[in-house]
Amino acid sequence: MTYLKVQKEQIFDNLSSNFRKNLESIYSKTIETKNYPGSDIWLFFKNDVSDYAITNNKEYRNILVILTDGYLFHEDSNDKEGNRSMSLLPKNIKANGFRSNNWREKFEEGNYGYISTRDDLQNLNVLVLEINPSSQDKDDEDVIKAYLKKWFNEMNVNKFELYNTDLPQYTKTRIDKFINNGK
Repeated sequence: MTYLKVQKEQIFDNLSSNFRKNLESIYSKTIETKNYPGSDIWLFFKNDVSDYAITNNKEYRNILVILTDGYLFHEDSNDKEGNRSMSLLPKNIKANGFRSNNWREKFEEGNYGYISTRDDLQNLNVLVLEINPSSQDKDDEDVIKAYLKKWFNEMNVNKFELYNTDLPQYTKTRIDKFINNGK
């Protein structure tokens, strides 16, 4: 067995404990700061995903796990192109009229979504975990998922799954299932 393969297996074996520990740390640090600028997931996909998350080695699957409440935001990513944007917040969902029964129709007809800058991610699998919309606006989950699905499809992401926040044992099951290709 090659050294790299042994390293990858060790990472996989420690995934569950590392996930739990790091998730707690992320939440704690975010709450402590009280001045959170956001995480620029949009810019990461635009500029860095190929360098940090994709290898051309056919022996491996490129899996990117994103932990997010679902609202993509960074204080420096505010550009818009028509009804496309770099971010999504509860106030955008409200302003766009997506808190009504016909929001899906408006979303599609108005070409809403994230600005797409690439279409070359066919070698990437993305697992989005911990989507947790504002407690006052639980229906935002559907809008958040519509934005992400459209964006990932436009970028030609090979495979993706979007999950809301859940108990850790269920999240672990979802991670295992995704990594093992649904088995």
